[in-house]
Amino acid sequence: MSKAKRNVLGLLAILLVAYIGVGASIRACAERIVEAGMQPAPAYQAWMKEDLYRKLHPALRGMANYEASYQPERHRYRAGFPFHFFFAASVTVDNYYDGEVGFHEPVTLHLRLSGWKWVPTYVSIPA
Repeated sequence: MSKAKRNVLGLLAILLVAYIGVGASIRACAERIVEAGMQPAPAYQAWMKEDLYRKLHPALRGMANYEASYQPERHRYRAGFPFHFFFAASVTVDNYYDGEVGFHEPVTLHLRLSGWKWVPTYVSIPA
């Protein structure tokens, strides 16, 4: 194999590892954003603006019988691998809740990099 081919393959391998690494950090951040959206009001302020919080929080969306107090043992979050390009990303997080109501909903987040933090710009939850 020629030196040029080896260099190109090496560069591609480095880019692939970087893409996967950034994707893993976006995935973890997206799970924390959805978790903050399920918690009482003060918890969300470090992660998102109020309009996005209102779209995420079950009680504020009109979901009946959702407990006022956050019980972390009843919640599970699992994000798929995000699609990202430079400073923007899109990821779907599965939100599971095992309380009285019990639900599973896919939450789609669009994120942008602001400073060194991924910030949600759009939230979608299918009805």
